Amino acid sequence: MGDFTGDKVDDILISLDAGGSGGYTYNNLYSYLRNQPRKLYDNEWLFQTYSNTSVEYQDDYKVKVVNRSLRKEYLLDISQREPDYLSQLYDANGNNPCDIVRRNGSWMFPMRLKLSTDSC
Repeated sequence: MGDFTGDKVDDILISLDAGGSGGYTYNNLYSYLRNQPRKLYDNEWLFQTYSNTSVEYQDDYKVKVVNRSLRKEYLLDISQREPDYLSQLYDANGNNPCDIVRRNGSWMFPMRLKLSTDSC
């Protein structure tokens, strides 16, 4: 419980672990203004509002996030992340050899048409 909306009334946040190793949760936020419960937020609203997105891991430890629903684009610098995390996405020179792209919650790994010794 806490005032999540700033109206000086305690709201109720219910968060349930979805299971698995992804750290996903199911969340609902309810207001209890004038002793009447009212849903303020749930995961379905978040999915409908923000699911038209893509995430592209670019060279030099950059991540491009595009949300077409909101018509916004962001470029994140993740160079300070843990080396174990970065080594899964980038080579030793900070290049993304796998051209990893994530669209609408699904990972996509484009196919290479040439023989290669990398693990993509």
